[in-house]
Amino acid sequence: MSLDAKTHKSLPPVLILHTDDVGNEHEAIRQTLEYFGYEVFNKAIGRPADFVDFISGKNEWSARFPIWVLSVHGEEGRIIMPELGNDVYFEGEPRVPIGPELLSRHARFSGQCVLTTGCSLGSGQMARAFIENGADSFIAPADYIEGNAALLFIHHFFYQLTLDTSDKRTAFLQAQGIDKETRMFTWKEK
Repeated sequence: MSLDAKTHKSLPPVLILHTDDVGNEHEAIRQTLEYFGYEVFNKAIGRPADFVDFISGKNEWSARFPIWVLSVHGEEGRIIMPELGNDVYFEGEPRVPIGPELLSRHARFSGQCVLTTGCSLGSGQMARAFIENGADSFIAPADYIEGNAALLFIHHFFYQLTLDTSDKRTAFLQAQGIDKETRMFTWKEK
């Protein structure tokens, strides 16, 4: 855990998983969180198998981080994965966006809080899939959010966590209340 110099509050380490099609969103998140005093590990998802390794717990780093940020695109409630050439996919590697069924088949979370900037991932089945497969809480936009608003929500959420008076739920409510775009974010928990 890092210690915030201003509040002396212990801050949890944060894992950022990102795909390459999100521009520099993940870097903006990483730099802001590090400025706030968080220890951050930033990992690019180059292929669907990389993502599966993290959510299944096969990657040695998976359990080390109590908070995850998925800087990805979402469409129709599914996480968009990098598309590879047919001859590049590993045997059994997902070749479609990660939906609730595929997530449930692979995911084995160990109590993490998972946030995502991916559009439409906070609606219904995907949120349930994260919670039913071990995530402590899942925070995501339920609809197609404007990109700057998603980034602002993430920054405000983590800023609120640096305050002695904020827990995750309070931080969520504060970040969600900024405007009509940030109100698209939903909270699901066990």
